[in-house]
Amino acid sequence: MLTSPDDVSAAHRPLSVVAVLEISLVWAICPRIVCVTLAVLALLAVAAEAKCPIERYRVDVDVRSSRTNEPIAGAQLTVFANGAETEMPSAPDPSSATTGADGKAARMYAFNTYSGPGFLSADRCDAQLRTLEVVVSHPDYRARRVDMKKIRVAAAAKDGVRSIVIPPVSMDPLER
Repeated sequence: MLTSPDDVSAAHRPLSVVAVLEISLVWAICPRIVCVTLAVLALLAVAAEAKCPIERYRVDVDVRSSRTNEPIAGAQLTVFANGAETEMPSAPDPSSATTGADGKAARMYAFNTYSGPGFLSADRCDAQLRTLEVVVSHPDYRARRVDMKKIRVAAAAKDGVRSIVIPPVSMDPLER
């Protein structure tokens, strides 16, 4: 409610040139801001949905005594991929593989193909398993580390699992 004649005349005054320019500037900028904001939100939604496939590998190893060439039962197998400091996740549970009476162990491992954020798109999913480090340990033998700089990976089987065969590992018994 207007109370004085000055207020009434101010309400009916034509807009100044500066006011008209300010309003047109705000209208010119706001649609761009809205469009940019919507575009960013759309990209974030795409990136949030992007999930890289997990490649599954089966790692096989044969562990034997260096003195007798007999199989070593109960040896623990721990696998590291691409120089990572954490163990490669295994499936179905995170425990290490253990060799059986025949000195052999086979374990399924998961490798995430995520290689980084994409530019204005979903994540890049082109990481590859390049190197493998296998640590074999047993309480009666010296631990053995096998570094595989070049991995020979078999083509994926029908179930999508790729096989990696570690060369036979010889372990030296501890002197007691």
